[in-house]
Amino acid sequence: MNRRLILYNVQERRRVDIGRFFAPKELDGEIRCDLHPRWSRDEKWVCIDSVHEGSRQVYVVDVSPIVGRPPEK
Repeated sequence: MNRRLILYNVQERRRVDIGRFFAPKELDGEIRCDLHPRWSRDEKWVCIDSVHEGSRQVYVVDVSPIVGRPPEK
């Protein structure tokens, strides 16, 4: 099963698919790993939980190009 991470701009009614992250069927019941996206304070990054590489890990996704907030140099 693939879990989909999306951003949705309500004002523009625009959806952007960020990625799909595989989760095995064994982790689809009470014991599962949902993405649980969390924003960084500067709104340039989204942190997720995923098992797509075989074990539960935390990943950080750069969404700055999508939300129009370029990363600082």
